[in-house]
Amino acid sequence: MLLYPRHLFLEPTFLAQGWQAWLPGDGPLNLEIGCGYGHFLSYMARRFPEQRFIGLDIINKILLQVDRRLQREGLDNACVCKLDAVVALRELFPSGSLANIYILFPDPWFKERRLKRRILRSETLPELLRVLKPGGCLHFVSDDADYAADALQLLEACSHLKAVPFPDLETRTKYERKWLEQDKTIHRYAYQLVDGPEPALWPGYDPRAAILIKDWDAEKALLFWQNFQPLKALNPNQVLKFLACYRSGESLLLKGLLADTGSLALEFWVEIDPQGQLTLAPHSCLPRLQNRARLLAELADLIQRGIPKGL
Repeated sequence: MLLYPRHLFLEPTFLAQGWQAWLPGDGPLNLEIGCGYGHFLSYMARRFPEQRFIGLDIINKILLQVDRRLQREGLDNACVCKLDAVVALRELFPSGSLANIYILFPDPWFKERRLKRRILRSETLPELLRVLKPGGCLHFVSDDADYAADALQLLEACSHLKAVPFPDLETRTKYERKWLEQDKTIHRYAYQLVDGPEPALWPGYDPRAAILIKDWDAEKALLFWQNFQPLKALNPNQVLKFLACYRSGESLLLKGLLADTGSLALEFWVEIDPQGQLTLAPHSCLPRLQNRARLLAELADLIQRGIPKGL
């Protein structure tokens, strides 16, 4: 279940409790972004059984191997999820909830037009710091000299961070062993958050949040469906689209697409009942929790703009 991100935005227990639902306990919570084959994740879970560890990646085949490794070794203080890191940071981690963040050998995205995909950059650093608790550490390791230099400059310039010794770890990731065999220089940085927001509790979320579309009725629903054309809303940080519309009994189902700058595009479905209540369709998800009410309002506005003129 952890390999399918929609479950995180649908499963009532997770929505009510957050990571506590899957990693119970009060031990420090740690995050590895880009966990790969799980060598580091499983090592840390074994070494620090009193702590809890989450690994993020986006490749199913690799994540299945990691999940099996954790189960085989009985490491119930660690889990893996298929999630885009930017979305996960924004939506699934309250302020000050993480003791450590590990970014080990991330893709450097060499081409200039791809630099915006780097996980550590000026646009993502504030979110990385937001989820760290005061005294928590951000760890970054790379074999790419250019990415390492850019990361170091960014970290050094941040007044909320101070450099600390990189922890003494006895494990090596698959990529680290590969680069060491090739005598490549490995750049390791650790920075501690010296001040930041007070830790916040998981607020709990309603899986069936809804908004009422103004002046909706059966006639508008029928004409909206009969005259549907793809709808799109743009802003500097987001693309929002409705791609298709279908009838389901007396309700309408709309297929949507949400694309944030620097994140993967995600499909979702919404339902409009005869009274004009706009909700997520059953078994669909909208990758928004903290700003779901605002996004539902944007969706309702987009739908209103698609109602034929004169009604």
